[in-house]
This record gives sequence, structure tokens and C-alpha cells, in this order.
Amino acid sequence: MMWLLVFVPILYSLLLAAIVIINSRHPVFKPLKIKKPHFTFSLIIPYKNEEENLSALLSSIQKINYPKDKFEIIMVDDHSTDSSAKLIHNTTHIKQFTNVGRGKKQALLTGISRSKYTYIVTIDADCIIPENYLKTIDSYLGQKPYKMILGPVKLLDKPDFLTQFQQMEFMVLQAFTMAFTFIKKPFLANGANLIFDKQAFYDVEGYAGNEHIASGDDVFLLQKFNEKYPGKIAFLKSPQTIIQTQAQKSWQDLWQQKIRWASKSTHQTQRTAQVTGLLILLANAASLFSFVYFSHLYWFLVSKASIDFWLLYKTSRFYKAKIKHRHFLLGFIIYPVYYLIVLILSLKGTYNWKDQTYQ
Repeated sequence: MMWLLVFVPILYSLLLAAIVIINSRHPVFKPLKIKKPHFTFSLIIPYKNEEENLSALLSSIQKINYPKDKFEIIMVDDHSTDSSAKLIHNTTHIKQFTNVGRGKKQALLTGISRSKYTYIVTIDADCIIPENYLKTIDSYLGQKPYKMILGPVKLLDKPDFLTQFQQMEFMVLQAFTMAFTFIKKPFLANGANLIFDKQAFYDVEGYAGNEHIASGDDVFLLQKFNEKYPGKIAFLKSPQTIIQTQAQKSWQDLWQQKIRWASKSTHQTQRTAQVTGLLILLANAASLFSFVYFSHLYWFLVSKASIDFWLLYKTSRFYKAKIKHRHFLLGFIIYPVYYLIVLILSLKGTYNWKDQTYQ
């Protein structure tokens, strides 16, 4: 056990320090002033029973500052039972289709198959799109035609602990996504802000091979792109491309979301992801052990809290995420238990998503 409490803190601190340094050394992208945008985009937005979230999304779509003849909005209904489709039908400049199959991946395939432009942009229906989102991506692609771009995502800020707990975890995931993409070893992505070349999507055979897994439309596709197009995947570090999304509204919903996300880890084949995941697991196990034997191991908790706070502080500055200090401390205490429970439950592989049970 002693090796766990000696070497894990050192390795964990070195990992997080490296992530902070890597992300700090990559400046924020400043788009060039281009008179005439060049690239064309098809925004694919699958939805199911998103009636309460659609007004914010649709409002942001109407504000997109980009030539209308160079992008299209395609929304795909995954068999909603509420009034979502009616709300979209009453909005101009949006093409609407019904999913030919079931689930998010089939909905995305339905939209992609009906798209007409060069680049596909996947966005979730509970998101808000920045006004200059496409202009910034166009400027970025003008410098180098990447095959895939990972965009930044944050949760909408709210003062309650549940939202801020999720925001803290989200910021850590975004920091890891950013850093490992910068060093050309990407293994994390978020389908709420994912841009890729449509022809390249077909060249890697899209979602083929993981259709049986309900989620993973982002990370498994990233794996395929990374294998076929190494060095042609980028993270677009720009405030003008930050997609904002809704936090889970209850602890039950959060459990189900995290179990769904964690269930993908058993299919992760990239060694970097496996080693990083193991180190984080050991660090949380060591934290739990240190709480039990606090009088002897308080130094480990102090060191971990310090490096965690540094990472969150640096990352949240770019995302302008508001995290209260008392929520950080409370989250730091409960996170090891939360993490290990999610991990154990994910091994069972059963979770609920969009009123359906998956295994």
C-alpha cells in the first residue's frame, strides 16, 4: 500500500502539472479578418424530447454570423413524444428529418446522409452556439485543413452545488482533451462540439464497428480518425467556439450519464487513455484511503487538492466558468466515492438514457 501513497501522488501531480503547462503554452486562437468565408458546413443536431431546451438552441441558430449559402442546419428527430418537432417546424432555415433507425448514432447518420456540405458539425440539442462560431472555424481551417477539430464545451453556469460539481468535472475533462490533442495523442472528444471532414468520415467507415454501443459517437470516431489521419486532428482553443450545454438536473440523471460515459472505457484501445485512466483511478483510491487515515496521510490530500485547484483555476479562466471555493472543497471530499461508485456500476454496463435502458 505504501507504494500507492508515495508514487501515485508524484505521478498524478506530474500529470496534472504537465497538462496545465501544455495548455498554457498553446495560445488562444485569434481568427483572421476574412472578407469572404471559404468553407461550408452542415450542422447535424439529433434530438429526442428536448422541448424545454430547444428555445435557447433555436435562438442561437438564428444569430449565427455566417453566409446563409455556406451552411445548413439539419435536425434529426429520434422519435420524440413531446412537441420538439413542432417547435423546429416553426423555425425558418432548418431542415428536419426523422431518424431512419433508433439512437443517436443512427440519427447522426440520417443527418449526414442528407447533408450537402464539406464539413460536418455535430451539436447536441441542449446547447447554445456562439454567434461567430462558424467564422472562427473557417479561419482556423484556412490555416491548415484538419480532418477533425475538437471544440471546447462548458456547462451553463448556475450557483447550485450539483451544477458546479459537474462543471468542475467537465473542466478537468476539457483540460485533458485539450492537452492530449495538443501533443498529438487525442483520446477524448465531446460530440456536442465536433467538426470533421465528411469524406474522411466515410473513408473511416463512420460508426461501423461500434453501432451496438449506444454512446461513443465522439471518442470512437476520434480513434478511427487518429489511426487514419495522425497529426490531422486539432483542438480549437477559442472563446468564440465554446459551446454551452445544460447540466444534469438531478443526481440520478448525473449517475446515469456518467455510467454511460464510463461504459465506453472498456472499449478504449489507446494505451495513453488506459494508462491515464489507471493513474486517475489509483489517485482517487489513494484519496479515499487518506480520508480514512487522515491524521497520518493529510499531506497527500493537501497536495492533491492543491494540484486539482491549480488545474481547475487555469482551465476555468479560459472557459470563464464560475466555481465557488466552498463547492470545490465539498466536491474534493465526495469525488473519490462518487468516482469509484460510477466505475463499479459502469462495469455492469446497464444505464438509462432518453427513456430507454441500454446494456
